[in-house]
Amino acid sequence: MNHVEKPAPFTPSPSEYILDNFDSADRIAILVLNRDFGETIQRITSAQKAASPEFQAWLRYKNANASDIYIGMNPLKKVAATRTKEEIESIKHVYLDLDHGASQALEAIQNSSAVPKPNYVLNSSPEKHQVVWKVEGMNLKEAESLLHGMVREFGGDPAATHATRVLRLPGFANDWAFAKRALARGDNPDEVVQQIAKHREADKPDPLYYARLTVQKAQAEIEHMRRETGSPERLGSTPVNEPLNH
Repeated sequence: MNHVEKPAPFTPSPSEYILDNFDSADRIAILVLNRDFGETIQRITSAQKAASPEFQAWLRYKNANASDIYIGMNPLKKVAATRTKEEIESIKHVYLDLDHGASQALEAIQNSSAVPKPNYVLNSSPEKHQVVWKVEGMNLKEAESLLHGMVREFGGDPAATHATRVLRLPGFANDWAFAKRALARGDNPDEVVQQIAKHREADKPDPLYYARLTVQKAQAEIEHMRRETGSPERLGSTPVNEPLNH
């Protein structure tokens, strides 16, 4: 792993993140996933193309229409048409995808002498963090052995222990999808509002208004689905307090 003094002190733009983590000619996988419509699109292209204004505009459009945007963390071979282990060109990153107990895991990582400071610690959604290290001279077997070892040591998603893993691309949060998941499992709507507002306080002029609007839209969608399908999805115990007045 490459040693750095501290994690990146800011959340980079998607283009900055791509070009900081890959050479411009590297071929990388971008995954666009819309769970509501069952749509999965994978684009394998150069890092330079993925970071271009035209490609980013397409990703923003898909994200605005409820798609999650992910990036493969290791470059693929020049002729790769799929994102499989056999198609990986080189190992450039190892990572942890933290969900439950993320704060404690981050503290353990920062205090550990077994791993260097991460290159990136990203708040990928109100309930998750991504921790990313750049690496050099590591083969696939070594990388996956390290990924398994870090999950055992610090916790995290066991599914994020293979070199073909995709992680959420910074700048493309899907707060609406997060709100739907939280409400469907019965979380209090006002608590969901506060989580989203805190998550977006750095990039929204009025994060609380944005969060309330997002949760209200998610409540309306869940209620519509419940009426249409008879699904037992829950809306939470109470509606969002304080009606919108902007």
